[in-house]
Amino acid sequence: MKLFLSGGAADGNPGYHGFLEAVDRTKPILYICFAVAPRNRVARYADFAARMAREGVLSTRLCDSAAWLGEADLSAFGGIFCSGGNTYRLLKSLREHGGIENIKAYLAAGGVWYGSSAGAVVCGADIQPICYMDPNTVALRDTRGLNLIGGWSTVAHYNSSAEPEVNEEFNAAVAELAKDYPKLLGLPEATSVVVEDGRKYICGAPCPVFEGGVQTRILADGEAFD
Repeated sequence: MKLFLSGGAADGNPGYHGFLEAVDRTKPILYICFAVAPRNRVARYADFAARMAREGVLSTRLCDSAAWLGEADLSAFGGIFCSGGNTYRLLKSLREHGGIENIKAYLAAGGVWYGSSAGAVVCGADIQPICYMDPNTVALRDTRGLNLIGGWSTVAHYNSSAEPEVNEEFNAAVAELAKDYPKLLGLPEATSVVVEDGRKYICGAPCPVFEGGVQTRILADGEAFD
């Protein structure tokens, strides 16, 4: 299993480049964008396919059905890219029709995953810390995520706004939410959590760590954590 969980857009994120190096280019890359409103998914996929082509990855596929995801042979894909959007919508779609179980089986067999924003948050223990940014428009009651980071939850876009007052407000919200979640990572847009070979570490910009309701440390590029 190789996970690259990004706090934001792919551009400028070293985890994205790690994903491109890790994928099997003899197979297509699967694009999951359930976090995006259905009317926008084809356009988002077109942008993704063009981006991959510029990177030399010429075969991609759009995952346009939660039912298909639950039954597909994911070993046919060289990697999975899960895009951002609304995290609650994404988790609801992944949970339907056994998608989460199929994804976990793919990863356990050595699969490669890149999660951008919502695609990263959904891999944590619980997605609820992102409530300050994402509305729960699908009325999801069970907010437990895929729990692929050893009990850690994450938020995305941490301290990444161009407007200082927005950062101040959002950072205060994260600090308050951290009181309810014992292990929380604040992922800036230029940061990824990498999980591979049983090891978890930060790739990119420094990442604040909240434990037991308080910020305890800041993880630097390449620094591992348990």
